[in-house]
Amino acid sequence: MKTFDQPEVATEIMRRLTKLEPNSPRKWGKMTAHQAICHLADSLEGIIGKRNMSYPPSPKFQQAIMRWGSLYLPIPWPKGIKTAIELDQQQQGTSPTEFARDKAKLLGVCQDIAAHRTQWIEAHPILGKMTEREWQRFEYLHFDHHLRQFSV
Repeated sequence: MKTFDQPEVATEIMRRLTKLEPNSPRKWGKMTAHQAICHLADSLEGIIGKRNMSYPPSPKFQQAIMRWGSLYLPIPWPKGIKTAIELDQQQQGTSPTEFARDKAKLLGVCQDIAAHRTQWIEAHPILGKMTEREWQRFEYLHFDHHLRQFSV
């Protein structure tokens, strides 16, 4: 099971990120590649407590089922899942500015997370309380989802 803190997995994700270009065509969704870079950075900032994420609260039982399904079922995440408005670049997410700078910022946060130089928030707004290993798994899957969106 891949997690972001496995050195070979972090290297794979960062290699794939370097292949993402401003004009990379998307296979689904509305985000541009540049918006995806900002979305991923915003998401990482959210789970380490540097950015708010507002989702409607979910019942604990539903959180447990959603957490298990999204982290452990061997199927790709579905397309079109709504995100928090603070992570949506068409709403309150970080607006893309300079692609190379935004990508470098994202790669820096990725390195911090892979090297365990961050503190996680206690609970994901939808998936509930998570261990560090679950956060590392979640972030691998989140990055993989968006990198597949742009065929990298």
